[in-house]
Amino acid sequence: MDNGWTECSRLCGYGVQTRQVWCKNETSGDIKDEEDCDILTKPTAIKSCIIEKCRDWKTSPWNQCSSTCGYAVQKRTVTCPDKHQCDPDQRPTDLQNCKVPACLAWIQGQWSKCSQTCNGGQQIRLVECVNMTSQRIAVGCPEPLKPAESQDCNTDACPNQDRELKKHTCDSNVMSYKVCRALRRMGHCNKMFVKVKCCKTCEERKWRENRPKGDLER
Repeated sequence: MDNGWTECSRLCGYGVQTRQVWCKNETSGDIKDEEDCDILTKPTAIKSCIIEKCRDWKTSPWNQCSSTCGYAVQKRTVTCPDKHQCDPDQRPTDLQNCKVPACLAWIQGQWSKCSQTCNGGQQIRLVECVNMTSQRIAVGCPEPLKPAESQDCNTDACPNQDRELKKHTCDSNVMSYKVCRALRRMGHCNKMFVKVKCCKTCEERKWRENRPKGDLER
């Protein structure tokens, strides 16, 4: 005996229908164990079914990736022309990973202590290219954007050198006039070492720059 077939398991395409089958005494109407009925005459409890051919899914173009580097995904819209008339097992994906390069960035540490307290020193710091996704050291960061790894510091003259310079009469250069003129042309007179060694030549330049135009024409 059976209680009739269920509806097809799918709204389109191939599905299955099932029904309950049991052994029943036709005289008394009592339900019996399956062993009491002839197994060879037992009706089938499952069969295939098809309502109509499923329609094709429609997809939109992929959207832009969510990021230009690191981890990124892109989405698209997936629709069925007629609701419930497309095979859910054949539905295309609406999300996928993007192939994008790693996110790289220059990371700099703190500046070190200045190498000198006066008269010009240097500070250094660590600058490394880092993969921001994995947080590991990497290669490929743009060199033109790399931050400086060193810089000048404490450029003021030391107090004792200032006094020595003031005591100097500038009557003559320590180095040769030819060398001092060359250093002056290269713009090095603002450096403490050159100021001391080429005092006269550098002072001449300062006097000429500050002299009134009328005096220069005489």
